[in-house]
Amino acid sequence: MSKKKILQLRSSIGFFGAENVIAQLVSELASTEYKPIIGVIKNQKNPHVELDDFAKGNGIESTIFECRGEFDLKLILSVRNFIKRNNIDIVQTHGYKSNFYAVWATLFENVPLIATCHPWIKISRRVKMYAKLDRVLLRKFDRIVAISEEVKQEILNAGIPDKKIATIDNGINVGRFEKQFDQKKIRKQFDIPMTSTVIGTVGRLSFEKGHNILLEAAEKIIKKYPATFFIIAGDGKLKDELKRKAKQLKIEKHLILPGLINDIPGLLSILDIFVLPSLTEGLPMALLEAMAAKKPVVAARVGSIPKLIVPDETGLLVEPGDVSSLAKSIIELLTGKNKAARLAENGYRIIVAKFSSEAMARKYMNIYDMLLNSDLNLNE
Repeated sequence: MSKKKILQLRSSIGFFGAENVIAQLVSELASTEYKPIIGVIKNQKNPHVELDDFAKGNGIESTIFECRGEFDLKLILSVRNFIKRNNIDIVQTHGYKSNFYAVWATLFENVPLIATCHPWIKISRRVKMYAKLDRVLLRKFDRIVAISEEVKQEILNAGIPDKKIATIDNGINVGRFEKQFDQKKIRKQFDIPMTSTVIGTVGRLSFEKGHNILLEAAEKIIKKYPATFFIIAGDGKLKDELKRKAKQLKIEKHLILPGLINDIPGLLSILDIFVLPSLTEGLPMALLEAMAAKKPVVAARVGSIPKLIVPDETGLLVEPGDVSSLAKSIIELLTGKNKAARLAENGYRIIVAKFSSEAMARKYMNIYDMLLNSDLNLNE
């Protein structure tokens, strides 16, 4: 019996949270009755094909769709022809741009559409307009998956009926983080002495991730623990601004901005504390990964993070934007090694129990089964 084909469509700006979700999902689907195919929309002005590179390196079928402008008719036809030529059974999208092109590419075609909705980051007038358009487009989908209850509420607020929405928590392959790593070798790559403390975070370098807050907290921490280094892994428009901020705070010698890191498990292995100072989030993959790596966590109380972080049980929570509380909580874990170890162990257990990539994939497959075996029209 031939496998049902699921096209995972994403207009990518790098390899961040949404890309990581896709990577985890397709890796699990590959051994099931469903065949995942990754479709990357490559934007002419800002080309990123890291997701395609991941697919090629992991034996997953993939294709690149060229996009030459804000409305590219050739792209619509290209996606449409690919769907028909390859007998795609379901198209699953990730983000407003893939939503837009998938709707047009499947117009008058009997191909179910699923949208996986990550948080709408409304940081500019243009992006706010896209988010507003996306709310309209989502009405055309057969099923919508929210990655958190907060995202689901936004979708409901847009007037989309509850019966079309499912909430599926992100999940990860915990096994990747259980290996032994050569910490001496990894620290050497970053010129960090074995005797120094390392605090870090992973994520896109953009305003909503709260990295400026972390740098202000770092200034306070370094005064008390001068042999501390801070790693902020990821890429984005704020890289130069973060460098300037660190120089202004006179902590530039303590800050490491390595850009995109391929070996996240290796990087996490050298951290003493993982910090997530975000101003807005869904259920961040970076946090799941840090907890899977048994790292004590300090995170902002936003999105679905409180589902993972129970204060004084699985980590520490601070209010978003609160520099003093962030610094105080980090110092608390640096001072209380036993408490930090206990929180890390408890955090690891909750990831294994509730947030595995296998569990996530199983929930998506239930939706695929429903759409392919049901004549129910959810758009009515």
